[in-house]
Amino acid sequence: MACNNLAFSIEQMEPEKAERLYAEACAHDIPPACHNKGFLVYRRGDVASAIPLFAKACGLSHPPACETLRSMMNAQAKKTGNISCLEIPKRDGSIDHLCSNLSNSGNWGELTDDIRKPQ
Repeated sequence: MACNNLAFSIEQMEPEKAERLYAEACAHDIPPACHNKGFLVYRRGDVASAIPLFAKACGLSHPPACETLRSMMNAQAKKTGNISCLEIPKRDGSIDHLCSNLSNSGNWGELTDDIRKPQ
């Protein structure tokens, strides 16, 4: 958690160093670090690399990351209709999908059960 806190405090002045600190903390399953690194990556325009970071943080029961995923799905839904899916790269290299029928706004906990399981 100390790496995450230090990264947060230096993020504006030393973004590359902050990203390395977030990565180290995320590798040790510190949910806010995964979420924060996800935002750094997302702001660079690399959405595909940010999603697994948000998914990992959500999977570690970090509600803000789950809300970030929900927001991304809502934005995607405006382009695709009622069903929205995010591709979630898995550690084994395969791709899974996190989908939501946004018109019924189902149980978000059930939608994320799979990514909350330890890998």
